[in-house]
Amino acid sequence: MSGFFSSFMSREDLIPYGDNALLLYALELKWHIEDIATVATQALTDGSDDKKCDLIYVDRINKIAVVAQGYYTEKEKQSAPANKASDLNTAVAWVLSMDVERLPERIKAAAIELRQALTDDEIEAIEFWYVHNLPHSQNVREELDAVEHTAMNALKANFPNSNCRTVKAIEVGHHTLEEWYKATQTAILVNEEFTIEITGGYHQESDKWKAFATSVPAKWLADLQRRYPEDLFSANVRYFLGAKKGDSPINAGIQETVSTSPSEFWVYNNGITALVHHFDVIDDKLIIKGISIVNGAQTTGSLGSTSNPIPENTMVPARFIKCDDESIIRNIIKYNNSQNEIEPEDFRSTDGVQQRLRSEFSSNEFFSYTGARRGGVSLPKEKHLIPAGTVSQAIAAFYGEPELAYHRAKEIWEKNTEYEKIFSEKTHADHMIFVYSLYKTIVNYKAKLMKMAKTGSTMNQAEEKSLEFLRNRGAIYLLTSAISASLGLILKKSLTNIYDLRFNRSMSLEECERLWEPIVLTCISFRDSLNPALAKGMKNIEENKKAIDSFTSFVEVVSQQELLVKSFEVFASHVVIESVV
Repeated sequence: MSGFFSSFMSREDLIPYGDNALLLYALELKWHIEDIATVATQALTDGSDDKKCDLIYVDRINKIAVVAQGYYTEKEKQSAPANKASDLNTAVAWVLSMDVERLPERIKAAAIELRQALTDDEIEAIEFWYVHNLPHSQNVREELDAVEHTAMNALKANFPNSNCRTVKAIEVGHHTLEEWYKATQTAILVNEEFTIEITGGYHQESDKWKAFATSVPAKWLADLQRRYPEDLFSANVRYFLGAKKGDSPINAGIQETVSTSPSEFWVYNNGITALVHHFDVIDDKLIIKGISIVNGAQTTGSLGSTSNPIPENTMVPARFIKCDDESIIRNIIKYNNSQNEIEPEDFRSTDGVQQRLRSEFSSNEFFSYTGARRGGVSLPKEKHLIPAGTVSQAIAAFYGEPELAYHRAKEIWEKNTEYEKIFSEKTHADHMIFVYSLYKTIVNYKAKLMKMAKTGSTMNQAEEKSLEFLRNRGAIYLLTSAISASLGLILKKSLTNIYDLRFNRSMSLEECERLWEPIVLTCISFRDSLNPALAKGMKNIEENKKAIDSFTSFVEVVSQQELLVKSFEVFASHVVIESVV
């Protein structure tokens, strides 16, 4: 059994997604997603009338989008059906070109979000995936070539001013999944030995790594890129963005410098950083075993794609690093990777608040929290990991800022003013669990409704309306804000400081969700009052506030009903409002 398939089959958390499990696993592998369950509720569109889109994933922070079609079989076959790959042409037409009014509800919100992200220049690469668990085939490749052509034309016609530079149609079959899986286990996929002529350099080392800094011929780098166009960047998730002036001015500039000022290229370029298995310097030769470029994809790709001859005297600054410590390797990749440039939350991982929160969570038997620290952290499997990014967005929504949670999540970590609203000396683990569990209750309720719709289970009108509402991108954050604003009515207490809200004892996520569920089911019945804010994309803060005020007025009316009074009292009996010392 292959490595990826063994790993995939062990993922019990993906079982509820049925045929879409492999789609989500592939997405997680490729883009290193921490909270795939939450992404699933936002990205999955599979079902009747999905217009051949099983998944639409939009990541504004990393500027990528994926539209995917999946196929999974337990039978042994030579290849996946090519007609399923061809179906992506239909997906392209509906997602990028069709009038909004004609879009089916199942994909409407996702298509609108993707189009808005393209219009706002927040997408640099869009991929169309055909995900399956069978060998790759030429027939599928030919169909995907047509999909790529269709997508490029649709993008040019409908988004002529977009900065989206990369359009790819990819067969994500057994081979690709195995390569992606290997890349998560080892940073280096090119394992050959190379001998490079050098003119000098110097060593640097610590007890955990060794490095050699030198200059390498640009021609050698270009040849390397042509031989290993993808595996060479196994530890660098950023694409080569192209070098035509319409693609990337910087990369076009790199090629122009090689042609016009080859002797100055070294001083104009930042060079590359690469991981290697081993290196030796013998006389004027550098001998390396294995290579993965973690920084310098654009430089290397530009050199490899130039049609002009590269002069022999064109040199590139280069660092080669040998390291066997997995946690150090992850950090080398993280801090050098030009797509994974230092994430905003990484700057916060060592501040006092995050350190204290990690300490508080360490004594919690049900939850763990890494405090924005990624890589090299061993977590107990029996604990539920609360991802820093997810919980920061949930807290922002809970504190009445759904627009910040949905549209400006990166600013929570980048800007002190936003960060200190979410994480301060008042923030404690118990309160984070209280907020996060509300958010997850809504997420899981949406997942339940999506499953009912897909399997054809009988849904009442309220459930159908709730699913229609929750399919709107950002609706989960808006509903979180609205329920938070209604808690004073639900608890029948004046809430002067919502930082102090928490459950009265330690409990699992499942127990927390059981307490929140009656509250969510009651409150979502007032969803129509939130539609005006959703209609404006949740970008208008005043419109958001007005919608939430309308929502709470409905809660106020029903909070006097005897049946709901008892339900609210049960919830309130498990909630405390007091400062944690």
